[in-house]
Amino acid sequence: STISQQVAKNIFLWRGQSWLRKGLEAGITVLIETFWSKRRILEVYLNIAEFGRGTYGVQAASQRYFHRDAAELSRSQAALLAAVLPAPTRFKVAAPSKYVKKRQAWIERQMREQQRQDAAHRGGGGEVVAVDLQGNAGQVREFADEFGMTFPVVIDHTGSVGDAWR
Repeated sequence: STISQQVAKNIFLWRGQSWLRKGLEAGITVLIETFWSKRRILEVYLNIAEFGRGTYGVQAASQRYFHRDAAELSRSQAALLAAVLPAPTRFKVAAPSKYVKKRQAWIERQMREQQRQDAAHRGGGGEVVAVDLQGNAGQVREFADEFGMTFPVVIDHTGSVGDAWR
């Protein structure tokens, strides 16, 4: 099932399997995807996913397993919760299998990469180098200004290192 289908099933329908329920699930899923943003669908899903007996939603799981609010989770803790999401009643947060630990490590790598890309997009963290390969410093600077980017190091088309652009 897609996340949208799981939201439709878990919020609006009863447990069990029948052609009627499947048909209603398909129709409700179309409505959800039509009227809700992807962000809203994910938000609802994360608030209704079961993370163990009687533990529904990321906030409740954060409290149960890590004794803190979801907003205060470490990258590793958040990745562990995400790692069990394909089947949070089968995969256990409290006793993660090798498979779950492997997924957790992969998710953490993805999170670090996303953070690096976000920093690069914002021009923060001293990680971004602007390279002016064709001598078009003015255009590169206009682009940086337009998007609010900061380049801690600028290398021009001759290979000379220039001052940071802010």
